Amino acid sequence: RFKCDWSSDVCSSDLGDLRLAARLRVQAGERFDADVELRRHDGDLNVAQENGLLWLGLTAVDLNVSAHEGRWSFRPRFNGKTLGTINGEIELQTDPTLRWPQREAPLSGSIALDVPQIGIWAGWLPPGWRLGGALSTSARLGGTYAAPQYTGSLKANNIEVGNLLEGIALSQGRLEMALQGETARIEHFSLRAGEGTLTGDGSATFGATPGAQLSLKARQFRLLGRLDRQLVASGDLQLQFQGERIRVGGKLGVDNGLFDLSSRD
Repeated sequence: RFKCDWSSDVCSSDLGDLRLAARLRVQAGERFDADVELRRHDGDLNVAQENGLLWLGLTAVDLNVSAHEGRWSFRPRFNGKTLGTINGEIELQTDPTLRWPQREAPLSGSIALDVPQIGIWAGWLPPGWRLGGALSTSARLGGTYAAPQYTGSLKANNIEVGNLLEGIALSQGRLEMALQGETARIEHFSLRAGEGTLTGDGSATFGATPGAQLSLKARQFRLLGRLDRQLVASGDLQLQFQGERIRVGGKLGVDNGLFDLSSRD
């Protein structure tokens, strides 16, 4: 949410003290021609968390959008000590008379993202949940505006997910995924809980009929670790997602469990 004072070419936000310098030029006659530029003037943005506000540590915010002779160009660049870095260069080719690219417009370009603390997204999780780890991805873009294709990789390290009240503590997570056009392949997935592990592999397809197939192996994996609610399990699971349908198969066994039925909930 930004408020702009076009007399001073500066926009300010109510999510912190970030101010952006702005420049806008649009010509919409027989042909559409535009240049839009937003860049950081000073200040920062914050994300609300349970223990207070987390500042993103922004040092650079640049967003450039241009449209000339039907060629649209988007160039985002964000830099922050907590946020990490996001860079990209995306181009679309469309009819120069249109005010916005049509769904069939060819897409090309690249995007790279490096987030050293994905815990900044914990504010979007339900209360009581915490999130940690690092995420990076780099990909080339293709396809169309309505159905983009990605070719590259996505990696996540030291992933942690926890809820103290529920007794959930997942740690040492690692994910390596290959992006190949309309498909993605999990090359490595592992997660620890207690003395056990959860590993898996699988693939996903995007586009008009998205779907996914996952195979998971749990070995002495501690699902719950509260004093009054404990569960350790081992086994194999196969998950299939197709549209709104989910299919589950496999076999799980309880290695260790304790549930105090005198607890209120």
